[in-house]
Amino acid sequence: MLQNVVQMINQISKEKNIDKAILLEAVTEAISHAAKRKYGENDNVEVEITDSGEIEAYMYRTVVEEIDEEMADSQILLEEAQKLDPDLEIGDEIAVAIDVDDLGRIAAQTAKQVLVQKLREAERDVIFTEYQQRVGDVVNGNVIRYEKGGDMVVELGRTEALLPRKQQIPNERFRRGERVRAMIMEVTDDLKGPQVILSRIHPEFLKGLFEYEVPEVYDGIIEIVRAVRDPGERAKILVVSRDANIDPVGACVGMKGSRVRAVVQELRGERIDIVEFSEESATLLQRAMSPAELTRIVVDEANKQATAIVEEGQQALAIGRRGQNVRLASKLTGYNIDIITEDAYTLLEAQDKAREQVLAELGSLPVGELKGVGAQLAADLATLKLGTLRQMLDANPRTFASLPGIEQSEALTVYTKVVQRLDARYEEIKPKPEEILAKPELVNPFASLEGQGEAGAGDEPQSVVGSAGEGDAGGSDTEGNRP
Repeated sequence: MLQNVVQMINQISKEKNIDKAILLEAVTEAISHAAKRKYGENDNVEVEITDSGEIEAYMYRTVVEEIDEEMADSQILLEEAQKLDPDLEIGDEIAVAIDVDDLGRIAAQTAKQVLVQKLREAERDVIFTEYQQRVGDVVNGNVIRYEKGGDMVVELGRTEALLPRKQQIPNERFRRGERVRAMIMEVTDDLKGPQVILSRIHPEFLKGLFEYEVPEVYDGIIEIVRAVRDPGERAKILVVSRDANIDPVGACVGMKGSRVRAVVQELRGERIDIVEFSEESATLLQRAMSPAELTRIVVDEANKQATAIVEEGQQALAIGRRGQNVRLASKLTGYNIDIITEDAYTLLEAQDKAREQVLAELGSLPVGELKGVGAQLAADLATLKLGTLRQMLDANPRTFASLPGIEQSEALTVYTKVVQRLDARYEEIKPKPEEILAKPELVNPFASLEGQGEAGAGDEPQSVVGSAGEGDAGGSDTEGNRP
């Protein structure tokens, strides 16, 4: 009966892809345990399974002249031992063969129970290792059921996976038995066994779909540098070709848009912009802002800041619905992007020039020349390198609470007077908005500094930045068009 266990091991090892040595070890432990139960707790029981599949079991006993009842399980009389080997003497050890079939039905059942347990453990380890190595891969499965809360259970063949509700594309729904494609996001292991977690909203899932649809991406000729998504609505991918003869955008789009269309259908209509990578940041940013057309772009490399300048009719398109286009472009390029119209930027430039002129004229003026600032206070401020209008303007009001020998309220009062003095001069030379554009709220760059003295030390001076807000503007329906 036990010999049939060996046949079971061979079959299971092939079907489950589990190392046969693990199963053989389990069987030998079970047979050894059964032998001890029948013949006594003899520690010297050895079980071997030969290459031919035969199970051999032995008990090692010490040859004695008279058996000690307390050690009867591990001893054998000299007379009986010499029947097996005439050369044995007292004190020698002899291996006595056990007929495994004599161990009976209980031993066979025990061996099978242990084998089943070991099988479960080994299968868990195999599944965990296999899927752990496939994290990031796109897999196909079939929907088994939806659980409470909207989580989806998916059959992947050897195991079941979980597609959490928050990892599903908004408003998508699958039927039971329907094929579903997703990315393995992570694999966990707990008391219930390995748990494979899937995702359909991860940016890497989008990359995996293009790898499946575009042979050049699969072969590494075209690299998807980065992918960003608003799942179910819009996505942008950044691509570069390692072969100068292959157009990365055209390859990803495919003949008559066939390749990108297949990805869009899989993502339930998610619009995809395919952007060609460039080492030139200005070129990259212009392409990333597609489908909007920029008149120019100003880039601050040190602070990873960019100002995209557009015509009035392109502003809504550049910003996108709920700020979607500029937000995705920012994630794709790594730059913080402000959108502003050409006229508004012209006004900002005029404001900056006027502000620079004011600071050039009055920046070195001592604060002591301001009305209401005493000589001693001015001298104390000068000692702390806050003695000129420029120095006070550049200071952080939050630090005024810790100025030695000067009350916070005194420093804030001087700060307010500085702003008012600069503002008064600015009013005299400020650019006329009606000559540039009708946006009077952008005229005074010092206006945001008004009231700092009254607000308290917790506020900071604000820099003048003109940028368009992220309004609810209409997006575009581009799918893989070169910017």
